[in-house]
Amino acid sequence: MMCQQCHFCYVDKLPKDPLFYEALYNQIQYDYEYEHTYHGKKEIDKDIKRQLNRYCPSGRLLDIGTWCGTLLSFLKNDYSVVGCEISQSAANYALSLGLDVKVGSFDSVSFDSESFDIITIIDVLEHLPQPRSVLEKIYGLLKPDGIVYIKVPNIQAQINKQSFLNALNLSTAGVCENYIHINHFSHESLTSVLASLGFEIIEIGYTKSEIWDLSFPETYNLKIKKWSINQIRKLITVVTTFISHISKLDLGLNIYIIARKPK
Repeated sequence: MMCQQCHFCYVDKLPKDPLFYEALYNQIQYDYEYEHTYHGKKEIDKDIKRQLNRYCPSGRLLDIGTWCGTLLSFLKNDYSVVGCEISQSAANYALSLGLDVKVGSFDSVSFDSESFDIITIIDVLEHLPQPRSVLEKIYGLLKPDGIVYIKVPNIQAQINKQSFLNALNLSTAGVCENYIHINHFSHESLTSVLASLGFEIIEIGYTKSEIWDLSFPETYNLKIKKWSINQIRKLITVVTTFISHISKLDLGLNIYIIARKPK
């Protein structure tokens, strides 16, 4: 379904079992040591840190959907960090690193009287039922003048990418045909809902792409393959971001928004 005003897209028929998503994200076994050490979002994390430092160089930070603690580990020397994670196994790994992580869905976890200077929600909002209520809770947890950093896939660019892959018979998947990504945002729709909740938008843009960490010990041929994929992803990101900035085309695959709660 699509809102005709802001073009927010969403899956309108979701599983009714309240434990569906908790079970979904706990059923797959991951190598969390690999996920934590060699994950592909390191360049993205560097950008997030740089941007957060510019607007709020210290304070208490909550990361929603913290997974196995990759972002928290990267930011823990700059901020007092706490995470929230629905996957018990992923949270257990983060806890083993000495990180403070609350286990459970964001809507069910209680933060008592805690408040935060920064809240990050990276590649998470597209997975959560009732995204507006999530943003409302974020607003309530932020201190006055606190900021939220949101990263989500860009719906139109994702559709363009998938249509291209389908045309080349490289994929048969659809962007809006699963229970994983159930919300699909654009800058327009995300800006609209944040403004309606009282947030002040302070920065919007496109994020870098995920790239393989080539420091993982593996065969030379596999490293060459991953290196080649990295170069293609970087080139696509640079080109699409540049075209988006100089035209009205919205080509960036992933978008971010930084918003502030007024004093």
